[in-house]
This record gives sequence, C-alpha cells and structure tokens, in this order.
Amino acid sequence: MSHESFPRRVDLAIWCAALAFLGLAVQEAVAVPPAATAVAPAATPAPAAAPSPRESWQRECGDCHIAYPPRLLPAADWRRIVETLDRHFGVDASLDAAATATIAAWLEANAGRPRSDSSERRRDAAARAATAAGAAKPAGPGKDVAAAALPRISTTPWFRHEHDDIAASTWQRPAIGSAARCEACHTDAAQGRFSEHALRIPR
Repeated sequence: MSHESFPRRVDLAIWCAALAFLGLAVQEAVAVPPAATAVAPAATPAPAAAPSPRESWQRECGDCHIAYPPRLLPAADWRRIVETLDRHFGVDASLDAAATATIAAWLEANAGRPRSDSSERRRDAAARAATAAGAAKPAGPGKDVAAAALPRISTTPWFRHEHDDIAASTWQRPAIGSAARCEACHTDAAQGRFSEHALRIPR
C-alpha cells in the first residue's frame, strides 16, 4: 500500500460516514407525522349544560317568592297555575314556552295526591266557575277574578288544619304579612322542609 493512497481512503471513509449520517437524519425527519409538529388548535369550551327541570323551577319560581314544593298541591292545581302565568295572582309572570313546559311537567310529576275532601271539591268547582265567568274582568287594582280563583296553598284544608292554632292577627304581623310567606316562620322553607324544630314565629 502506498503512503499516498492511505489519506484518500480515510477521506473517502469520512465522506461516506457523513453521507450515511445525513441520510439517517433526513429519514427521521420524513418519518415524523405532520400532526406531531403542527400547533394544536385551542380547545373549544364545551357548551354549558342546560339547567335541569328542578333548577328551572327553583330559579324561575323562586325569583319572586320561595319555590313552593310541588307536593303542596295536586297536579291539576299546578296545571291551572301554570296555564295562567300571564295573570299570576295579580302580576304577569309569563315565561317562554320551553321554560313553561319544562316547569309544568316537573310540577305535575312531583305534585301531591289529589284530596277527596268535599270542601276542596267545592272550592275547585267555584274557582273554575269564577275563572270561566270573569277571567278578564278586574276585581281591584292589579288583580282580576282569575287570579282570585287560582288555587292557593294557604286555603287548602290540610294547610288550615296545620295552622288552625294561628290567630288571624298573627298573619298580619309586619314580619309575616300573609299566610303565603312560609319562610317568615319556617326557616327551612326554602329547602322544601317545614320542620317543627325550624319554626320561629316572629313577634
């Protein structure tokens, strides 16, 4: 072997190694999938979940007064109340059609059992007659006959029985105002409970 050929062979080996290394680098670069090098798009936030029927009832009905538990009236009474929201005890409490249907279905599904008390049947018959006879005739400032004829929890026989020891003057105390303000005396009314232990009658 001549001394002149040895450097040439070393140079050739170096060039071959460099080309092989370059070939491997190119092969690796081509093998990487485009998705791995691309910038991932920003995650789209998931749409907010629609409120449950219970949440809709709590929000819409509890906006002006406590959301009275469905068990306090039978389904037929809740139906009449929801059907006349445009004249709801003297005010327009109308809701959009979807919210009305959702709340009506939930109230009826969770309503109390119809009572067979004869005075209850007479009250219901009188209310229906009054509504049919003068639903659009005003019975006083901000009120009408239809509102006066709507079912009221405070006039049901069981309510009167439960509160028969309460004097009429007690309902008129400023801190109470009326029998419709359950939360004035029942501190757990907003949670749908009416425990004797949570009863506090304002003086």
